[in-house]
Amino acid sequence: MPKSRSIVTGLALAAAAVGSTAAGAPAATTAGFPLPVSAPGAAAALNGPSYVFARGGDGALYYEKNTGSGWSSATSLGGSLVHTPGAATGGNGTAEVFVRGLDNKLHWRLLVNGTWKPWASDPVGILASKPGVASWGRGRDDVFVRGAGSSSVGALYHRAFVNGAWGPWEGLGGQMLNGPGASSWGPGQLSVFVQGVDHQLWGRFYNAATGWTGWIGYGGELTHGPAAVSVPNGRQPGQVVVIVQGVNGAVYQKTIVNGRGGGWIPLGGALEGGPGASSTGIGNYRIVGESPNGHLYERVYRNGAWGPWTLLP
Repeated sequence: MPKSRSIVTGLALAAAAVGSTAAGAPAATTAGFPLPVSAPGAAAALNGPSYVFARGGDGALYYEKNTGSGWSSATSLGGSLVHTPGAATGGNGTAEVFVRGLDNKLHWRLLVNGTWKPWASDPVGILASKPGVASWGRGRDDVFVRGAGSSSVGALYHRAFVNGAWGPWEGLGGQMLNGPGASSWGPGQLSVFVQGVDHQLWGRFYNAATGWTGWIGYGGELTHGPAAVSVPNGRQPGQVVVIVQGVNGAVYQKTIVNGRGGGWIPLGGALEGGPGASSTGIGNYRIVGESPNGHLYERVYRNGAWGPWTLLP
């Protein structure tokens, strides 16, 4: 990526306080997310449950789950959050939420066989953004963050979390202000997208056989960082849909296949803080976002058609 077109971003940001009620058992609420919520993070397994995570109005982390028959009530995972979480799932009853703590360290909770594990933290590295998270299968999560710079900028870093063990931090360059959005469409495949200081969309792609590509620009005019979701359709396994918030608050999408981007498609709506997105099956996906009044909404693409914007419970 040319240095004159350095990068900034912010997708689903989150921060959890260390040593708070986050380590305790989840406490179910009797209604939806306490208002106002933060911009949400989303995760889903192909043909499996979907999850939406957000900071509630009380500052704690909450999630709702959808197994196909509607959304559950919001459940608290505790903590004391500043922004929105980054989330992923490898399927088979798992989900992972990674956050930036108030100490600027990486913290996370894992859902394993229906049970949430206590909060854990990584003492290595200083984060300056929320994590963007992608999973290419059970037991593997790839976490992307903006590293702490000398001012309001920092480079993009990546680290793999494999079967509970961390690999080293890998610098991917660029100059960023917020957190990236990431996705994976299969083993050994990753994509990461950011909002540049020129307010345009930029991306890099990883293949285990060839390594990382350089930065690729995709244009547009973004007001927040992008959400990225891999949407395999059988004919184009390398298909990624990138969801962004435009200057008017409305949502737009761009489909990228094997690094080549299509045009921008308007999807309406009016968001605060940027969108989240997750795949819900072959060719299907959902967008989630925070409205200006602090509520969460979703819009689902299924069987080749968009449904309406719908308020989450």
